[in-house]
Amino acid sequence: MSEPSPSNPRSGRARPATNLRRRRLLWVCALIAALAVATSSHYPLVVDDIDSPERAEFIEDVDRARAYLGRLEPGQVDFFRFEGEADQRVTFEILVPKREELRALRPDVVLAGPGLTDDCDDLSTEAEGCERVVTSAAPASIYEGFTQSYYWSYAEPGRSSSTVALPVDGSYLVAVRADDDEVAGPYALGFGNEERFGVSEVLGFPLQWVSARLWYFS
Repeated sequence: MSEPSPSNPRSGRARPATNLRRRRLLWVCALIAALAVATSSHYPLVVDDIDSPERAEFIEDVDRARAYLGRLEPGQVDFFRFEGEADQRVTFEILVPKREELRALRPDVVLAGPGLTDDCDDLSTEAEGCERVVTSAAPASIYEGFTQSYYWSYAEPGRSSSTVALPVDGSYLVAVRADDDEVAGPYALGFGNEERFGVSEVLGFPLQWVSARLWYFS
């Protein structure tokens, strides 16, 4: 009968030590995430495959500060949808990464829905009317703390964002398109100005940061 092998006195401490290091790393990541989110005006979310009203990205709360990171191909129109109330004020901002090769990309934002009176031109929507929200004016250079990068802002001249008062209750579409059908590139559409972030958003910050950086250079 063989004798039992002597136990390693260090093995009992290895697993607790490893778990402790993991917990410390998680706490550090969470702290960094909380500080980064607290200093960011819009929490970023990468969106894709929203080039028709049927596939529009649904915005649950347009008052919360969110930046939707998309990419336009030549001639493409991206769509977002939200439910609004009469006299509700909705804020928008449109940004483009400040890269020389994107200087020709000037996105327009068009709001479509009930109670709006302008013509929707060639948008593929059956909305009652439209209103152009953000003009393609000469851009302002701004620094955004979340991605730690510079952007061109195509909001209305002299304002960081555009605000629209909704005429009636109903479902609204937001269309993003370039004013030149031949250009392509990434854009960020910002909604709202209330900086409210949940636990899942804070903990998900590291992944969102990496996604935002990859999008910036796409």
